[in-house]
Amino acid sequence: MHLILNYRDANECGIHGHAQTIFRELGINYELAMPQSIADQFWFFNCTNIPEPLPIFLKVLDVKVKDCKYLNEEEKERLAKNEA
Repeated sequence: MHLILNYRDANECGIHGHAQTIFRELGINYELAMPQSIADQFWFFNCTNIPEPLPIFLKVLDVKVKDCKYLNEEEKERLAKNEA
């Protein structure tokens, strides 16, 4: 599963800090973190150990690795091997 952390949503929930630190504190593992600075977000690919229910400041990134134009071919190939 791929996830999005939106900084504005996190701040409204009283969650502050770097996206990767927040994920570490939540115990979520991921294969690749990609900043999306224009949207004030981080995208996390191939996440595991995801809490249920999903915190409201996290959203599912509904994209297949092969269709993500922000990844290079090497990243697509590596991430596709573990994509759920």
